[in-house]
Amino acid sequence: MDPTETFNAMMEAFALGLRDDAIQSAEDLAAWLDRGGFPPVIHISTDGMKVFVVDERIAREICVASCRQVQTACQTQSPSP
Repeated sequence: MDPTETFNAMMEAFALGLRDDAIQSAEDLAAWLDRGGFPPVIHISTDGMKVFVVDERIAREICVASCRQVQTACQTQSPSP
């Protein structure tokens, strides 16, 4: 599994309102992390001026929280088209 690819797929599906795809990616990524898999590489920029690569521990926490939020939000939305 490529956690960065899965994280990106989750975020894109969520942004496009593809509820089922977003949930599936969130579940896959959460399971990967629960089994001890490494987190995705996450970059954060500040106003587009500087880009920081997030520490692995922080990336894991961001990823876990994002998966949880995507699943919660998608469960309260109407089904995907």
